[in-house]
Amino acid sequence: MAVYPDFVIAGAAKSGTTALYDYLSRHPAVFMPGEKEPGFFSADVPGGVATLEEYRGLFSAAPSDSLTGEASTRYLYSRVAIPRLIEHNPDVKVVVILRNPVDAAHSMHGYAYRYGHEDHADFEHAWRAQPVHLARKMRTSSESAGQIFEYDYRAIFHYADQVRRLREHVPARQCHFMVYEDFFADPARHYAGLLEFLGLAPAPAQTFSIVNGYLGVRSPAVERLLRRPPKLINFLYAPVRPLIKAVGLRPGLLIRRMNWGRQHKPTLRPAFREELERYFSDDVAEIERLLGRKLWSGCK
Repeated sequence: MAVYPDFVIAGAAKSGTTALYDYLSRHPAVFMPGEKEPGFFSADVPGGVATLEEYRGLFSAAPSDSLTGEASTRYLYSRVAIPRLIEHNPDVKVVVILRNPVDAAHSMHGYAYRYGHEDHADFEHAWRAQPVHLARKMRTSSESAGQIFEYDYRAIFHYADQVRRLREHVPARQCHFMVYEDFFADPARHYAGLLEFLGLAPAPAQTFSIVNGYLGVRSPAVERLLRRPPKLINFLYAPVRPLIKAVGLRPGLLIRRMNWGRQHKPTLRPAFREELERYFSDDVAEIERLLGRKLWSGCK
């Protein structure tokens, strides 16, 4: 029986993994499941696939001569995913793309707010409130640990321990590190390097369109209404709620998605950005030491 996958895109979150997944999925010699983020190996921050049978099923349509891969950003953050992955397939190759942690955390906040898991529309307010916010969620929320971890802006973008853990378990020849800012400044060159690492021929006529661009809220008033509907709306909605739930409709989510739109990401207040750069500076210095190269100049 074939051992899947041949490679994984292991992280980091909000660092271009969806783009890499999309670009590699188009390669004629690559098979990647339609489901991004299966998260099978990260039992401590679980994703959508829980059993080995389900996981193998993701690759059931893979041609016998294809290179198989998947993308789960939980794997880099998880304490157990990489050891489990390398036990499952000792020859697996691991791709990691890292982004300036300030920008990655800012993007994660936008994602969390858009999906209703973050109460504060402004990232600075969310950052300051997060320790209390996370503690409350862990104590009272019905969300899984896998859902909650994605909104821990401080922890998931401290990369050093994550990279160190990866290197402890995976031979260097099986690891490929990329930097978001470098990749998107010259995607053709860095994509070619990725293909070489994976042992793939150059892709014919590859394009590098924007994937998973920033989505913002068109109307804050509509967003507030959806999050805290007036009592009258709840009263009128109550009689039909069981029927709507029975047929699988989620009108609130539908309206919320209609209220999203492509926008420029809000800029951070300069003093707050400097504060974040100082916060991440020691970790960035350690990452530079581990990777043997200079990275984000602002985080010093």
